[in-house]
Parts: sequence; structure tokens; C-alpha cells
Amino acid sequence: MTRAAFLVAVMALAPTLPEGCAKALGKNKAPAASASAEPTPPPTATAVASVTATATATALGTAPPIWAPPEPSLPPSPEPPESANPDLAKAKELAEAGDHKKVRALLEKRVKAGKGSDEEASLLLDACVALRDKACIESVKAKHPSVN
Repeated sequence: MTRAAFLVAVMALAPTLPEGCAKALGKNKAPAASASAEPTPPPTATAVASVTATATATALGTAPPIWAPPEPSLPPSPEPPESANPDLAKAKELAEAGDHKKVRALLEKRVKAGKGSDEEASLLLDACVALRDKACIESVKAKHPSVN
């Protein structure tokens, strides 16, 4: 209903519109002079009110919101966890290089005190087995029975 009223109001105001708008509506400026012989009726109050209300709502942005799907959020990128003990990273590198004596020197105090993690105990146990150190193997198993 309001669209129809808006269209009627625009058509009624067409002679006063700029040239580009008049062309779009199919009314030319040239025939407007000959149309002056026939007076056009003034727009009705409801048509003017409707046009004003529509223009105001559009200008103020109070038109109903348009739904748009939410953007997918990306999960946080997994960061490599830093080990609590920087000696563990060094010990892993040394174990891969085959230097078991240095692995034992890095991890032995911490693991035998019972403060080392299971990963550190497992790495130390592997180094002790490679060195065939039975006392070291027994002390690691005593403090960390879950490590095999």
C-alpha cells in the first residue's frame, strides 16, 4: 500500500524532478511546457506524508535490517606447547644424535628427585638402557613406576 502511494507521489512530482529522473520515469522536460495548459492536481496530503516518511526512514537508516549469515570464525591456531623444562628439548636433540651420556647428565638430577615429568623419565630411562647403567635404570623406575 505504501509503495503504491510512493509511486503515485513520484509520478505526481515528475514535472518538478531533475531531467535525469524525469527521463527515467518516461517524462521529458519538453512536453512539460505544453502540459502547463492542463494543470496537474497537487499531490494529496497522504501521498506527501508517505513520501516524506519513506524518505526519512531511508535517510535515517531505520529500514528493517537485512539478515546476513554470520562469518565463520576460525579456530585459534594451535601453537606448539613449550616444554616447562628447556633441558628436555636439548635432551631430545641429544638422544636423536646418540649422545646418551649428555642426556643422562641433563635429566638425572631432576628425575631422581621426583620432579621430572614422565616424558623426561622415559627419555632418561632410554639413555640409561643404551648406556647399560643398571643403577640408573632402577632409580628411574623407583621414582616413576609408570615409565617402562
